[in-house]
Amino acid sequence: MIKIILLIIFALSVAMIAKSKGYNMFFWFFFGFLFPPIPIIIILLLPRKGSTYFSMKYPGFNKETESTSGDDPLVQCIACGKMIPINASVCKYCGKKYDIIDTDNK
Repeated sequence: MIKIILLIIFALSVAMIAKSKGYNMFFWFFFGFLFPPIPIIIILLLPRKGSTYFSMKYPGFNKETESTSGDDPLVQCIACGKMIPINASVCKYCGKKYDIIDTDNK
């Protein structure tokens, strides 16, 4: 009986970590319940769902914030949180200045 209670507690902890990283908590609960030591190692090593190197290096940039009209993609201003073009030198909402990095190879 105590083993089952410990397995449920372990599976719940795995499920909560999975949920915080954006994964299906029900799958990870059952995975944690059936194979106790393995899922905790796997879920701790997995990155957050949807995270990429580019989105970690440039917070606020993701594929949803890209404009679809052919203009420059948008990023979130770190000062005010509004969406501005990625090549903006100044936020038009709060006036925060940014250094422009030339990405064109001319």
